[in-house]
Amino acid sequence: MDSVSDQQMLDHISEFNTDIAASCLGATGCDLPERKKLDAALRLSKERYRAMIEAFVGFVYICSADYRIEYMNKRFMERTGYDATGEFCFKVIHGLDAVCSWCPNEKVFAGKTINWEIKSPKDDRWYAISNTPIHNANGTISKQAMITDITERKLIELEREQYFKFFSTSSEVMCIAGTDGYFKKVNPFFSHTLGYTGKELLAKPIIEFIHPDDRKRTYDEIAKQLSGALVTTRFENRYLCKDGSFRWLSWNAFYNEDVHLIYGVARDVTEQKRNEAELATAKEAAELANRAKSEFLANMSHEIRTPMNGIMGMVQLMELTDLSTKQRECLGAIQASAENLLTLISDVLDLSKIEAGKIELERTTFSLRRSIGDLIKPQLSVIHGKGLIIRMEIPVQVPDTLTGDQLRLKQILLNLISNAIKFTEKGSIIVSVTIDERENDAALLRFSVADTGIGIKPAVKEKIFAPFIQADASTTRNFGGTGLGLSICTRLTNLMGGQFDVDSFEGVGSTFHVVIPFIVSDVQLERRDRSSTCVQSIAWNGKPLHILLAEDNEVNRSVFVQFLNKIGHTLETANNGREVLTKCEQKDFDIILMDIQMPEMDGLEATHIIRKREIETGRHIPIIALTAHAMHDDQEKFLNHGFDGYVSKPLEFRVLNEEIRRCITKTS
Repeated sequence: MDSVSDQQMLDHISEFNTDIAASCLGATGCDLPERKKLDAALRLSKERYRAMIEAFVGFVYICSADYRIEYMNKRFMERTGYDATGEFCFKVIHGLDAVCSWCPNEKVFAGKTINWEIKSPKDDRWYAISNTPIHNANGTISKQAMITDITERKLIELEREQYFKFFSTSSEVMCIAGTDGYFKKVNPFFSHTLGYTGKELLAKPIIEFIHPDDRKRTYDEIAKQLSGALVTTRFENRYLCKDGSFRWLSWNAFYNEDVHLIYGVARDVTEQKRNEAELATAKEAAELANRAKSEFLANMSHEIRTPMNGIMGMVQLMELTDLSTKQRECLGAIQASAENLLTLISDVLDLSKIEAGKIELERTTFSLRRSIGDLIKPQLSVIHGKGLIIRMEIPVQVPDTLTGDQLRLKQILLNLISNAIKFTEKGSIIVSVTIDERENDAALLRFSVADTGIGIKPAVKEKIFAPFIQADASTTRNFGGTGLGLSICTRLTNLMGGQFDVDSFEGVGSTFHVVIPFIVSDVQLERRDRSSTCVQSIAWNGKPLHILLAEDNEVNRSVFVQFLNKIGHTLETANNGREVLTKCEQKDFDIILMDIQMPEMDGLEATHIIRKREIETGRHIPIIALTAHAMHDDQEKFLNHGFDGYVSKPLEFRVLNEEIRRCITKTS
């Protein structure tokens, strides 16, 4: 500011103060010395007034009645970038070409002080303006304006207004809580949700509205907030409604340390929680039903296997006798029917195991060509009886020694070969193996079973892979079967990391493709003489044994006794576990063959008692479990219960003989 501008400002003040002084002298009759004192006081007042204006944090200017600026403080000049004295205030301040429509000059020049707020169109900022009239000595009035930038405060106020407007109209639960545990403010939707009035919610501690089971968790979340550990906390709890029910609220809350308040916003998730609970209940019911189904299938399989053991055991005993040609034919028919029935039982059991997630894959080294040959040989009589031709096509480049689950592969291929035989009346069946991919010792092999049978209608192609379903009702009547085979094949293939597919044309034939990964092995497998092995397996070359047989089924008991007597052993029998314990106290036995399910006392309990007794005697007698439980993990379970061996029903004499030999050798 230059000296002229300073002088102008000081003259305005001087004239104003002189006028006041003259009035004072006229009223009091002050003499000259007194007047000098008054002039000195006025000068000091002007200096203080000027210092005050220059120290003011805002902008100060004085303008005349014609809107021309007469004075600007330094801060105002810094804002404009130049001295605008003499220019119109509306142009300098707001960038307008005419007087502001909201300007209060008329009121100010009428002698009133006006305070107001305005958002300047020039810079889009908010200002607080204090307009004060200045009475000049010559009788004119000037306007002094003091301007403060209040943009930040105004924005906060606007945000607060918008927040409280949203707070009042929001369809979400909102509240403000103090650190004393009381609500300070709740929005109408909170009151509506719980059924209380706002006053009722503010009158009691917050914790009284929260479900007892959720109070500790809520305390913990609030403690986190107050400790500053988290800026925002997210949690769920239940609030008590006025009608006695509870509503689930999902909260987002944050703590403002400046005002010591907690701000919370919540969604009512009661329906979501109810749906989740219903879904969990439905899922549990479905799992329970699935377990019940699997247990039922396994139990049915167990119950059927017990009489099947008698049938197939008697067939094996009769094979060891002298038979006429006709008798052998009849016996062959019985055996074939029994094996077919056992296949159906195994399918049901396999499905239950797959659905229960209890199938475990094995890793053994086997001969590919020998395994497929073993599958085809038992089918040759049926194939030739129908006048069909079967060929095995495996190129020389396909590796023979593989590592993987041979049992599951044979199960899949046996189902496919059996289906091909069943649905083909003339023509041929081709079993082929090719390499899809090979990298080092990993090979992806494609197994294909092609037939010239009835084919599959396009409309039912997908249905045949579902359990218990065949292409149509007539298929079941004409060809029989449970409809489980392809479903089991598909699931086993997926379990082995492979793919299952079919190409088929109605009336032309079908080709089923199974692509499964295997590891190629360098191990050279010895060729076995199956006929000599079979003969040797039912011979006992060692010392005859004295055996205790625990079996409550009369037919099965007779089968075991006849076979074991035939190979030189002596037997005593027991109908249940109690009889086993009694006989063990009376006599010594070389081995016990223990059925599992028996009346009065089962085989598990009897074995447990025998093992406890042996702790005192120091003697150990081998015990083999004879059971119709044929789940994959049953063997491990029985061995963990103190059994030395395990044979599933219906049993093969060869398998039983080998298991007895193994257990006797192990414990001798």
